[in-house]
Amino acid sequence: MTTPIRPDLAAVITLVDEHADKELSVPELARFARVSVRWLQRRFQEELGVSPNTYIRLTRLRRIHDDLLAGDPNAGCTVEAVTSRWGVRHCGRFAAWYRSHYDELPSATLYRR
Repeated sequence: MTTPIRPDLAAVITLVDEHADKELSVPELARFARVSVRWLQRRFQEELGVSPNTYIRLTRLRRIHDDLLAGDPNAGCTVEAVTSRWGVRHCGRFAAWYRSHYDELPSATLYRR
């Protein structure tokens, strides 16, 4: 049986999930939860096994993946448009991270349909 996530951490997770397209920083998330940055980092690691920044990136990555799968390149959907919508600024670094996670380039996901 898994223990439920603490309410203060759950609120931060909800914030990230609902605003993954926005610029989010760990200090801002800590202020939102009214905790220290270190407390937030420790709780994320203990309860989710990742840092807050990694959680933000994984959330964006999932959203981008879903958008690429649903996108239609024949209707003008591009990898750049999708990644831009989710706040990705470094496409090269993102593409490498995406490939290591999904074992294909973002463009391959878009054109797979």
